[in-house]
Amino acid sequence: MLTLALIRHGETDWNREGRVMGRGAVSLNETGRAQIARLAERLKAAPVRAVYFSPLTRTAQSAAILAASLGLSPTPDEGWIETKVTGWEGKLWSELAGHPLRQRYYTAPTETRLPEGEMFAEVRQRTVAAAEALLARHHGECVAVVTHADPIRAVISHYLGQELPAARYLKIDHATLSLLELKDGAGALRLLNAPPELVRLPPASGV
Repeated sequence: MLTLALIRHGETDWNREGRVMGRGAVSLNETGRAQIARLAERLKAAPVRAVYFSPLTRTAQSAAILAASLGLSPTPDEGWIETKVTGWEGKLWSELAGHPLRQRYYTAPTETRLPEGEMFAEVRQRTVAAAEALLARHHGECVAVVTHADPIRAVISHYLGQELPAARYLKIDHATLSLLELKDGAGALRLLNAPPELVRLPPASGV
């Protein structure tokens, strides 16, 4: 069994402005750093054995705060990187509200590719592969993964046996914790989208 502590990065100014970040070099803002610091404080007593992160600026900064609190060295992992959407980076989401690709990205995940980017089915494929690699490497342990909303939605929905379009109903906020136990190809969701003040650590079988 593997317990995945899935953590979305803290807030950035682009999040606050409602901009599409994609894989751009966007840093945490003051609020985002404080959010992650609060979550790190809540996780100090958790038996986390490793910290992995999407190799982007905002996730690297979030992972550094978390890992320092846990006394660990964070490791980048390309499998957890944000959805590629190069053609929309920097645009306001409000400008894209009625765009047919945005509307179809989740509802037709095996057919809809974002501009110069990915299909949601591809995001799920690589995040599940990354999760399986961690399961092989850290069997019986708990590891933290600092990533983005879509990878978290993708991997949770897969291990819960949900169809791809159902993932869009999973709400993942900044600096929240979701706990997913993996065993024999299936998953048990123990916590979803918990902000720092609501994190309650279960007994010693996982986190």
